[in-house]
Amino acid sequence: MYRLLTTMALYAFAALLLPCFTAAQTEAPLKRFAFSHPQMGTLFNISLYAADSTQARKAADAAKARIDEINNSMSDYMPTSELSKLSLTSGSKKAVTVSEPLWLVLSASQELAVQTKGAFDVTVGALSKVWRKAIRQKTMPAKSEISTARKSVGYKKMQLNAADKSVQLNAPNMQLDLGAIAKGYALDEALKAIEQHQVSRALIQGGGDLVAGDAPPGQPGWQIFAKWVTPQGQLRDTLLQVKRCAVATSGALYRFLESDGKRFSHIIDPRTGMGVTHAAMVSVQAPTAMQADALATAISVMGPRKGFAWLQKNYKAIPAIVTFQEKGKPVQLGKLRE
Repeated sequence: MYRLLTTMALYAFAALLLPCFTAAQTEAPLKRFAFSHPQMGTLFNISLYAADSTQARKAADAAKARIDEINNSMSDYMPTSELSKLSLTSGSKKAVTVSEPLWLVLSASQELAVQTKGAFDVTVGALSKVWRKAIRQKTMPAKSEISTARKSVGYKKMQLNAADKSVQLNAPNMQLDLGAIAKGYALDEALKAIEQHQVSRALIQGGGDLVAGDAPPGQPGWQIFAKWVTPQGQLRDTLLQVKRCAVATSGALYRFLESDGKRFSHIIDPRTGMGVTHAAMVSVQAPTAMQADALATAISVMGPRKGFAWLQKNYKAIPAIVTFQEKGKPVQLGKLRE
């Protein structure tokens, strides 16, 4: 969606510390295994503790397969995906019953769209394509392109019916883009797939998002370096120990378009059709990666101060950190929780 599907690990949670492990006396010794899987325009890194390589491989393979299933259903790059086929029905006045996973993601997206008054909006797909092309070609999109795309954007143009889990796209040429929420959902589902193989101690990272299961043996949590960018362009590291939570980072360190001295982010404001122009980095810590993923984007679109204030008002239990520059000075709001 607003965060294009590229490898974002450089500005997100890129460094995992290799935890020391001491098996508890009450359980069999566990060994650490690591796997990787390219999908959704990024690299998913899986770390887990298992009794042996066979158990570890089965758990990791299940996670990879689940990630692939979600990508095949929710990608807006694949014309054969369930999401793309749904977009093709826009303007037809036809309600389409969708799968349970897609319904879950779309209903969560629509709920957040209402809460944010459109700052988060998965109907942004037409604008996403305009800005993807512009950033790739390093040329500002024409006003007419943006104006045309905006006609098919707006969460109120998507109608969801909970009774039969159907979706109706009421404007012509609507294109759905789940890039700001589907990767988080894939991380959550991948962790569930791993746990079905009796492996609970796992951490999965995909681009700027991660989800953690139980802590490594003998440790209070998974030790990670939380990285975000200061307004001076430097990476700041904070060591965190996390378990049973997710963290997502949103920002525009590497994906942007510069024109007339102004930097337009790949994070698009669906309400204006433009890439946001602030350089804030947002990290959100939430119970699920899907929620963290979506909230990080919503805050980025609303802007650092307004977005952070909105989160504190509506999601008091969700910690976040926002770093940006104001009047030439660095500003940091909030902090993450160990």
